[in-house]
Amino acid sequence: MKKIEEVIDELFKNFIEEAIQNIGIGPFITSREAIKSILQKIHEETNSALTMQSTELLEHFSIAGATLYNKYRVPAFLWIDTLEKLKEDILYAIHHQIIDYDDDAFILRMNKLIQGLCKGYLKASAQDTLNFTYERIDAINIEMDIMSHDRWYKNFLEFLANDFQNVPELMYENSESNRWIKSLDFKLLMKACTFEREGEIVIFMHKLYDLAREIKHFIDIQDFKNAYSYLIILDQKVNLLNDILKEVLINFMSDKLHFFFTLFSEIILFKKQYSYFLTLSVSLSSEVAHKRDIHRLFLAIYKGTKNRSKDMAYQFTGVVDDGDSMHFLLHYNEKSDVEKIFTSVTQTIYELKKEEITLNVPEFIVRASETEVFSGLSAATLQKIAFNMAQQHVHVPNYHFNKIECSKLRESADRKAAIDEKVLKAIEDKTMKLYFQPIVHVYGNEKKLVYCEALSRMSDEGKIIDAEEFIHSVLDQKLSSKLDILVYQELMQRTSDIAAFMEGVSVNIFPESFKDKKVIDALKKCLLSFQEKKLILTLEITEYNLFEYYDILLNLKKEFTSTLRVAVDDFGSGYSSLAALVKLSKNGLLDAVKIDGTLTCEILNDATTFEIVKTAASLSKTLNVKTIIEYIENKEIELKLQEEVDDFYGQGYLYAAAMPLEKVKKTFS
Repeated sequence: MKKIEEVIDELFKNFIEEAIQNIGIGPFITSREAIKSILQKIHEETNSALTMQSTELLEHFSIAGATLYNKYRVPAFLWIDTLEKLKEDILYAIHHQIIDYDDDAFILRMNKLIQGLCKGYLKASAQDTLNFTYERIDAINIEMDIMSHDRWYKNFLEFLANDFQNVPELMYENSESNRWIKSLDFKLLMKACTFEREGEIVIFMHKLYDLAREIKHFIDIQDFKNAYSYLIILDQKVNLLNDILKEVLINFMSDKLHFFFTLFSEIILFKKQYSYFLTLSVSLSSEVAHKRDIHRLFLAIYKGTKNRSKDMAYQFTGVVDDGDSMHFLLHYNEKSDVEKIFTSVTQTIYELKKEEITLNVPEFIVRASETEVFSGLSAATLQKIAFNMAQQHVHVPNYHFNKIECSKLRESADRKAAIDEKVLKAIEDKTMKLYFQPIVHVYGNEKKLVYCEALSRMSDEGKIIDAEEFIHSVLDQKLSSKLDILVYQELMQRTSDIAAFMEGVSVNIFPESFKDKKVIDALKKCLLSFQEKKLILTLEITEYNLFEYYDILLNLKKEFTSTLRVAVDDFGSGYSSLAALVKLSKNGLLDAVKIDGTLTCEILNDATTFEIVKTAASLSKTLNVKTIIEYIENKEIELKLQEEVDDFYGQGYLYAAAMPLEKVKKTFS
């Protein structure tokens, strides 16, 4: 009869040859030498198991398993298959009396060996996952507590890696994850996902805790092979859940304020108890250089306030905006509880001011309202109300809007919502109208209509909507590109009428439209149409946008040399620069300077303002470009201008308000 050690030596020799020949573990190993090294290590450990005390086997092979995992990174199933095959071959030899060895004793030792190796893999794998997965900053946990399961998993991995000490909560019903699923935070996030996805998240959460209990059970009965197998499954489920949550979070981050206000509107509509809403807006101080610093401060305020509110009876959620404001949504029964939040926010900001080192913390303004007044409003309307709240009573750091004030906010928001709806419909249905305000060449005593500024107008029940309200609505709804395209299309249709009595028209273009190929294509078609009729199209653009979209405009000027003109709009407002005009002129990108109307209105009362207007007009003349002066509302302003400026183009109510093209023709023919 052979000794068992001899048979094991022969079998392992064959295993090594087979592994090298068929590369059974090749994809996981970098060389043949590594294959030999691993199998020789398992060979040595198997031989040592024959002589070792049975009570020592589990812990000894636990260390060996950790070595195999950490040093060689071989998947457990590969060496388990090898050892199971070895066990079968040795038992065959024992049963056929090739080896003289007690089969029960051999089975016991081999099982202990395999369980020990699996225990080592279980602990080392848990530690490895801890080292690599949880070194990252928890960047996802920004506005809501979506990573509660991940923190629990970290604790569970620590339990596995540290000799099964300090077992975490394994019952889902008692867990932090379950509390999050029932929270406003979860409801808010679920606004950004489908019903099926929401169900998947809840099912996965349950599954994690079920698997963890199974692993704990297998550890208790020292079945580390199954414990390790279930850990692999648990890790897969955690990763799948994280993928789902990230997918939902990406959708949520795309328009988180919309989802926030949607939840808010539903809660105040269906809940009998009050839901108090707070807006925190920040005044950026000169020391705060970057939006990321403000975002970090918002996050610190949110976390600090939420931390201080843990023991309070109401639910709490919030969402950080893009650097201008942060919103909280609260549930509680007593109006006076809002003061607790004011206190919490104030304390948090005070601590930030005390502890902040890298930048000065700016001032914060806290707002609250009695939200039952807002019941039944849409998410978009509530968002407008929040914006209006932030603009009012700015001199009072903490302000609680009462019912009357909330009603006024609602009325204002209702009107804005109605206008938005009508503006959207007018643009979608292409019922928007173009009005034309005459621009008159004033030269000595002569006045002659040269061209008009084309202005978009929309009527509401027979009355023209205020231009500022209209433009705000277009910008708020991101309709600027669509409106610009409509303007160019209508101008193309009116070229014959325009050519009958004018040199051309001027028109504004929204800055965002320069980034939209469809708008540029529509503008080019309009320019071609004007070119055929020998008309001039003047684009009125602010100085800042002229430089930002310099290359696009330069290319358009080269393509439509005889047709396109460019005017600097609102010159004299903001940070207008005389040097900038000179630079634009030298580069062929300046045909006119339009002096801002806020200056024109003051020239009768303020000598300094008049000097600025004269200087701008003089520079325009030097650069051989037109001077356009808007807001000439009366004869006195015109006469004052004529004292010093002998050649300019005037626009204002003195000459005519914006009107339909047909009326312009009748008035000035």
